Amino acid sequence: FIKSVGGIMDKISIIVPIYNVENYLQECIDSIINQIIKFDIKAEILLMDDGSTDNSGKICDLNFEKYPKIIKVVHKKNEGLLCTRRKGFSLAEGEYIISCDSDDILADDTLFVLKNMIEKCHPDIMIFNMGIYDGKEKNIYYENCFTNASYSKITRQQVLDFYFMADIPVVTSMAGKAIKRTCFDINKDYSKFYNNSFGEDTLQSIEVFSKANDIFYINKVLYYYRMSTGMS
Repeated sequence: FIKSVGGIMDKISIIVPIYNVENYLQECIDSIINQIIKFDIKAEILLMDDGSTDNSGKICDLNFEKYPKIIKVVHKKNEGLLCTRRKGFSLAEGEYIISCDSDDILADDTLFVLKNMIEKCHPDIMIFNMGIYDGKEKNIYYENCFTNASYSKITRQQVLDFYFMADIPVVTSMAGKAIKRTCFDINKDYSKFYNNSFGEDTLQSIEVFSKANDIFYINKVLYYYRMSTGMS
């Protein structure tokens, strides 16, 4: 079932697939909600509870009660990450969609930076740098991938070069992007891949890049991947 209030068209939708992450989930949510409020960002958060058996579902509900105009909660049976993420995409109302894993966090100004880039360039896809986070310290994972400048428009060929040759998830990860809704084939059937434990990011990246024309790279860490959580 789905908990939501409102239904206005939001500028940015943040999809958070969730499964048994009670130790990390609140920090993830806080990293998003705090900047929505601070910068007055037009956004929504979709907390996609994939049949969690710990307190993750309860944490989702408590946050919905506190921020009902910003947060939607979906409780569903356990079907895996790919299915859960795709369900979130189908429910998102935003013009742009961000994927955030439930044990990771956004940088403090992620949505502010993306909002400014949207207003300036209206790109189809924005790719940004990722950092690593151990719960205490934050470090850069990668930077200066396509340019040394603060941002740059890049070609599909540059994307493909990184896609097949670079050993970093700057292109393949769904978490390191903000994607215009029109780049998704929302009704595409991925059900035959639902049992796969790996590669769902790469699979969906092919979909969105095939539909994108204007792709921008933001040379700034906007997402932090949490290390050593033991999650799959």
